[in-house]
Amino acid sequence: MNYAIHKSPFWAYEVVSCLCEYYLEAEDKVIANHTKFGMTKEEMEQFFEKYTLYKKAVLEDILPLYESNPLYHWLFEPIENMSEPRGGIALGLVTLMGAKNDLTDEDIDDVVKEYITDIILEYDNAGKDKDIEIKDLQSLVTNLVDKSIDDSLKVKLIKLYSKRYENVRGMWELVDKCIPACKRHFHIIEEDYMDAWNLLNEAPDVFDIFDSFLNLKKTCRQKSNIHVSVFGFNSLRVELKSNVEYFILGMYFLKLYEMREKNKVSDEDMVSALKALSDPTRIKIIRLLKDKNMYMKEIADIVNLTPATVSHHMDILMQSEIVSVTVGDESARRVYYQLNTDRLGSIGYKIVDLATANQNEEENL
Repeated sequence: MNYAIHKSPFWAYEVVSCLCEYYLEAEDKVIANHTKFGMTKEEMEQFFEKYTLYKKAVLEDILPLYESNPLYHWLFEPIENMSEPRGGIALGLVTLMGAKNDLTDEDIDDVVKEYITDIILEYDNAGKDKDIEIKDLQSLVTNLVDKSIDDSLKVKLIKLYSKRYENVRGMWELVDKCIPACKRHFHIIEEDYMDAWNLLNEAPDVFDIFDSFLNLKKTCRQKSNIHVSVFGFNSLRVELKSNVEYFILGMYFLKLYEMREKNKVSDEDMVSALKALSDPTRIKIIRLLKDKNMYMKEIADIVNLTPATVSHHMDILMQSEIVSVTVGDESARRVYYQLNTDRLGSIGYKIVDLATANQNEEENL
């Protein structure tokens, strides 16, 4: 297979992810949901002990640099109401650019246009049939004006494009200053990082692992760069381009998934799932996804809601793992929702088990 599993972290991505985690605090959310993984709160805190120490050490070094550059904070702030968990614009840009930071104006033009196009495609059906053309600021505004994109995000996209050379180079300058801190404290987390790297490196076909979570077999057979991420610990990020692919796997992603599967439907999961299923709109969405995978704008049109409102419903369904995301074969850019039938079946079996248990108790009286 034509892929490389990089042993060294993608340092620029780690810096940006760390700054995004400064806002998101994803580990706190996982620890708070410790019962989903069959662990006590204390056990989960111990699981994250090295990560917590590493994050604290890195942030202590880079936050003074970050705070001294307030002009670029908006690039790192989380993006709300998207169809997948996102850190911020900087995370998307760095992923698209790879490790290259000596970018020409033409390179920056291409990356910024690609990033903005990806965002628009999540909200609009036009990209399915024709290219979205961004030639200048006016054409960008025209593309955005009738899209059901949150106004605050529209403003950020216009701000990104209008001063793209200054924004991208300023972002990279800040990232470059922060990279030494990530390297300096890496020894704290290196053992956990290498455990994840070895798991990928020893796999007969690493794409078998990826295909367990994303439907990518038809598209992922070109040159691929695979990285393990520390600060993106519980995520699997994919960028598919015409000539190269990037996969960034969180170092705890597979472990947490395995732990969750072993403790598949806890009582807390049942409560969460039943709450997720208690809304008529979400039931309608589930019925739609039972027939086929669908993207956000497609669902929004059918249920007659804005994409932002649909995104809120999908977040709830994904938190209960009733719905997951995949990438469409016809367009590597488009994210589709798919129904997790195994999860839904497990919830159904759990309800049946409760009813059967009650029946058995009555028979024994």
